[in-house]
Amino acid sequence: MEKKLAQTGKRGRPHISDPRTHLYRLRLNDEERDMLDYLLRSTNVSVPDLLRKTIKCSFDENFRQN
Repeated sequence: MEKKLAQTGKRGRPHISDPRTHLYRLRLNDEERDMLDYLLRSTNVSVPDLLRKTIKCSFDENFRQN
């Protein structure tokens, strides 16, 4: 197996067609952090997934033409 990897030169995670290369840092007050924690516990998703879903939902609601 190791010999096969050495021959192909492929290592690490596979490349994806739409990589997430942009990072954002967010500052929250106590109330906002508590709301975020509540949403995370209620939905059982990660912070990045919750933020992506929220961004998509807000965009669709406000800017998509029906």
